[in-house]
Amino acid sequence: MQQKVPRGPDSVHLAPTFALVIRLAEHLHKQHPNRVFCLFLDNLFLNINVSHALLALNICCTGTTRKNALGIPQWLIKLKENNRGLVWNSTLAQVEGYTLCFLWQDNNAVLGMTTAFRLKDETIWSYRKRPAPTSTNAHIVRPVFGDLVRKWLRIPLVIDQYNHYMGGVDIADQLRKNMTVHRPWEARVWRPLWYYILDTCLVNSYLICKGKSEDVGKRAHREFREALSEELRNTPYLEAERPIKRRRPSNRMPTVIQEASFHNMTQLESRRHCVWCKEHPEKWTPKSVMPVLGELVNGEQSRKRKRQSKSQWGCDSCGVCLCQRGDCWEQFHSCINIM
Repeated sequence: MQQKVPRGPDSVHLAPTFALVIRLAEHLHKQHPNRVFCLFLDNLFLNINVSHALLALNICCTGTTRKNALGIPQWLIKLKENNRGLVWNSTLAQVEGYTLCFLWQDNNAVLGMTTAFRLKDETIWSYRKRPAPTSTNAHIVRPVFGDLVRKWLRIPLVIDQYNHYMGGVDIADQLRKNMTVHRPWEARVWRPLWYYILDTCLVNSYLICKGKSEDVGKRAHREFREALSEELRNTPYLEAERPIKRRRPSNRMPTVIQEASFHNMTQLESRRHCVWCKEHPEKWTPKSVMPVLGELVNGEQSRKRKRQSKSQWGCDSCGVCLCQRGDCWEQFHSCINIM
């Protein structure tokens, strides 16, 4: 579904991918109509029409863009394709409508656009890391560092801000992935959603706790999870909130048998065959078994065999094993006339 976005006297049609950004920005603008925001977008969502539509909502934008994005000057695209025609940290730009399209030469040529920053007089010191000798444009970047592995260098403010704020989604994914409750191979469709919600709540709780704490170490996330799990295990249930466990009664005896106090059902040391089922094989559970190949008869596909049941319960007075379920207890004691 395409969405119409006003742009002065005219309007433009945006594809669903770009219309999604405008739709979310509209909700943000309705909640805070008097505030100015700056959105940082990657190259999938940004072109000239999107930047102009966001400006109509009083929202600035900054981000990288693709070579085939609408509105990018052709001469910037040619320099991007060359990728090694400029010296390191050089910038070239052109204004298209209300958007500044620029090209910045780093280890690769970075193509982007912004409606919130300037390139000429907005720079900042950044602690940069020297690229590897096998990187794309190592012969351009490595001479700037000399023998240093890291060095303080001045770069455009728009690049520094983009690197700082664009990683928010990646950081959230990393925090969830490091210590997740998700379990693979789930057959129930609701469980992955439940795992995601639980992971999000745990990460948000950690970030809130981290914001209130002054001293945060590298293992703060793990220490927070360990402390949280320990407190949850040690939290006692309130009597009103304690879950009621409904257990199956261990002694399944008729009332008439329970009156005979010298016959009680007890748990044996090991599993045995039920004496009543052994004397009455018709009670056994039938089970299919394939016959031996040499014993096959025309028209015969399988034979039936019966397996005798085992139980770990029996009568302490009689010293025999009886099934806990079913009527084996009643049938056995009715035959010996204990009443």
